[in-house]
Amino acid sequence: MRFTKYKSTNVVIPDNDLIGITDVIEIKSQHFPKSVSLALDIDHDYLDDLIIELTNPAGYKRVVLQPRHGLTTLNNTIIEITDNAEMTRGGTRGKWKINIIDRGVKDEGRLKKWALIFGGIEAEREIDIEDNSILQMEKYCESTSAVGSLDLRFSISHDHIGDLNIELVSPTGVKKNLHKRQGKDESELKMHWNATMLSEFVDLPSNGTWILAIEDKLKGDSGRLNDWNLAITTKD
Repeated sequence: MRFTKYKSTNVVIPDNDLIGITDVIEIKSQHFPKSVSLALDIDHDYLDDLIIELTNPAGYKRVVLQPRHGLTTLNNTIIEITDNAEMTRGGTRGKWKINIIDRGVKDEGRLKKWALIFGGIEAEREIDIEDNSILQMEKYCESTSAVGSLDLRFSISHDHIGDLNIELVSPTGVKKNLHKRQGKDESELKMHWNATMLSEFVDLPSNGTWILAIEDKLKGDSGRLNDWNLAITTKD
């Protein structure tokens, strides 16, 4: 299972300032991931000026980007954290802080958006859905044959079902939208997609990780994935 928590900021990164800017993502749910990555969307005239630090809720700090790093873009760029054992030791719950320092002169920029991506989480039966987050439930198919049919069921309780976008993604990246912010103020969503309704996946490669992606795009409401099941029948 993968869990992504994101935040739009649009904050100016001051030029030649050793304090820089600090921003916080607070996570309410507790998971114990095996890995964490940092996703950044930064506009800046000279990226080699930047130092970027990430601090976990327990206070452990890691410099994830040093000056003169040589990157030419930080637009939707994912940076892998190398010492995952220390960074994820206390789990996901709490305040995660990013600090961005511009040590150069004449050039300035803006932090537009950033996100934390947690991977390798053991899936529980019931999973929290936080606002401004993406929950990715994974099922690995070992077969090397093509898809014969799919059958998908899931049940969600949420303060505002209309906040949610839900997709099924195949191992090759083919996507089908299952729910796109319908339901407005309804609080329960139970869906069953049978073989006919998922026929566009037939004859595609089945091998690899299938993903049920649930995105809560608005602040203020949260929910829970109560259960889900994806049955994959292959043409063996």
